[in-house]
Amino acid sequence: MPNLSKVNLFIVATPLQYLAAESVALNFGRNSRNCIFYTKPELSSLINNNKWHSVKKALAPKLQSRKKGVVRNLKIIRKNMELISEECEGCKEIRLHCAQIFRPEQNYLINFLRKRHLKAKFSVRIVPDGLLNVRRFPYKKRTILRRYYKNLFGLVFTDFKYYVFKGDRTGTDDKIVDIIYMLPNFPHEYDEQKIVYLPSLVQSRKKVNFLPDVALVIGQPLWGVGVMSRSDVASVGTGIFNLLKKEGFAKILYKSHPVDKNMEFNSDKYEELKLNETLEEHLSYNQYAMIIGVCSSALLTAKTIVPETTRVISYGMNKCHFADDEEKNKILNPFQKMKVELLDG
Repeated sequence: MPNLSKVNLFIVATPLQYLAAESVALNFGRNSRNCIFYTKPELSSLINNNKWHSVKKALAPKLQSRKKGVVRNLKIIRKNMELISEECEGCKEIRLHCAQIFRPEQNYLINFLRKRHLKAKFSVRIVPDGLLNVRRFPYKKRTILRRYYKNLFGLVFTDFKYYVFKGDRTGTDDKIVDIIYMLPNFPHEYDEQKIVYLPSLVQSRKKVNFLPDVALVIGQPLWGVGVMSRSDVASVGTGIFNLLKKEGFAKILYKSHPVDKNMEFNSDKYEELKLNETLEEHLSYNQYAMIIGVCSSALLTAKTIVPETTRVISYGMNKCHFADDEEKNKILNPFQKMKVELLDG
């Protein structure tokens, strides 16, 4: 029986965050009430309601209304905060789980819940979100000052008091964060005393489907976000295809990124892989001969799931435009530490 005086609140926005939340609840939350709130409608089909005491949607403002404006956004955020706060009534301990606390939708919750539930012990716990968690993103001084300035806003709208913190923008350096959950074997730059490693995110009970002559290409929008030129995208895409052709694969599948509307690395020779489950779950029982992409975090999570017989390759990362060598190394190092094969394009 769960301890009703303790509640774990999970705010998830991606399939990976959901899988991590489920793992936390299963392995570390058995003695508490576990409540999940999803911020994007497409996540509803991934959630197993039987594993949660409460499942509710708390959609981001831009997904709830086409109208724009600060007041409209605040009304939606406040409605979501009220919804989440309802699950905390009578609790002696509240643990907020999210991938970061710099976005207002998650940050406002900290002071809102602490104010509403004064007697409850409160903490934040960070759940993994791929590449966001393998490197640090320190706040600049002017950004911190901007956060303090933002709190003047809370003098008028008292429910929207920003919790100001320093250090890494995910919030991991702040004292309010007591645990940082990490994927197994994932490299990181955090305080080791706060780290708790999750077991494998997927424990598939489905029969393993061996695919010795099938390759999977992982897409991502690199030209779309200004990391790679259009000509280099074409060159790397051709290079990936030629490599797969040389390896003699009978079938090549392409998994697009959710925001990769142009499907930048797709080819008319590939079949699009459409899933009704997370990619991580799919990989747990579909053993491809090769998984290849450029610098998607899906390549790193794949390394934690697939057997050693599956080759996981990063192709063409050398064509990416990084701000400087430090930025390049912060992206490159996790792939090296996870022993992803690195091939120049």
